[in-house]
Amino acid sequence: MDRDGTQSGFDCQLVREVAEAVPIPVIASGGAGSALDFIQVFNEGRADAALAASIFHFGIENIAQLKRELHNASVPVRWPC
Repeated sequence: MDRDGTQSGFDCQLVREVAEAVPIPVIASGGAGSALDFIQVFNEGRADAALAASIFHFGIENIAQLKRELHNASVPVRWPC
């Protein structure tokens, strides 16, 4: 959460360590600034889900575009949006 609102990307290393240490789904939170940040946290961080707020509130991304970019990167999403 120390990256919350920074739009500097998720802490993928920490998310991965948690995901590997617990038997429950892990939700990444704090730091999303682009679609690439989500792709990285799902692929490198092994997150099961990820939160987003600032990127939508400030118009950096929209939900449909983010879903398209995740889909194109082979990240499972509910499709179509």
